[in-house]
Amino acid sequence: MWRCPDCGKEGIADEANVCPACGFSKRVFPTLSGSAGEWLLRTSLIFGSRNLGTLVGEADAVYAASRQFELSPADGEGWVIRAFPGTRNLTTLNDVVLTDEWVPLQDGDTIHITSKKDPSVKVAEIRVILTA
Repeated sequence: MWRCPDCGKEGIADEANVCPACGFSKRVFPTLSGSAGEWLLRTSLIFGSRNLGTLVGEADAVYAASRQFELSPADGEGWVIRAFPGTRNLTTLNDVVLTDEWVPLQDGDTIHITSKKDPSVKVAEIRVILTA
């Protein structure tokens, strides 16, 4: 059982991630930090050339496909990431190429859009900060 730090309600079941009295969520949310801005993500989102510009800048966003990668809350706790197949450039997580399989995110992870021709060429760096 846990006690809500916002409203003080006691006796909330351990498996409940949300306080039934005030809506406080004990789920961890990722803050994504890029060269052009920062986002606090609270729901699943597909990242691509159209929305990455406000995070990494328009010059780097052009290297992304319209559907480059997706972040989503994991079943239970945490967050996961996957790439979309067939993109002109790769998505890497800590220098490991992502596939369409979900991979857990950790605090401090780095996401890049990486050239298929030369994997040492990385653009669109995004830092992941997991905050409660």
